[in-house]
Amino acid sequence: MKNLSLTIIILLLMATSSSFGQSLKKGNLVGLHSMNVVLNPDVTMNQYKEFITSKYLPASDKNFPGMKTYLLQGVRGENNNTLGFIFMFNSEEDRNKYWNDDGTPTALLTSASEKMQAIYEEGAKLGTNLMPLGADW
Repeated sequence: MKNLSLTIIILLLMATSSSFGQSLKKGNLVGLHSMNVVLNPDVTMNQYKEFITSKYLPASDKNFPGMKTYLLQGVRGENNNTLGFIFMFNSEEDRNKYWNDDGTPTALLTSASEKMQAIYEEGAKLGTNLMPLGADW
């Protein structure tokens, strides 16, 4: 089942990158993160995904230079209707701007996350999840 999930993720990555004219280049780093979404009453998954694609992703790309974020959705099996993110860094150096060697956030990550606070708060009106960058909304 894990191989199927990995295959789906790779296919989604390839489809996403080709549809936006982006591709993996030598030196890129890719992080995959899944999230459990608990929607607030009267909020649909489509509303949540629309928020992610129209507000969260553009703000993330603006506030975290050197990193591009993509939304994933599981479509089969145990991952059906689950969401996740692909974080693609231009280089290891770009990744290291945000995380120290011991995995703790750098001052730049903390500052960028603070700039995202309004987006995190808006997302909290739709539901809760554990965001990969440490914001709980």
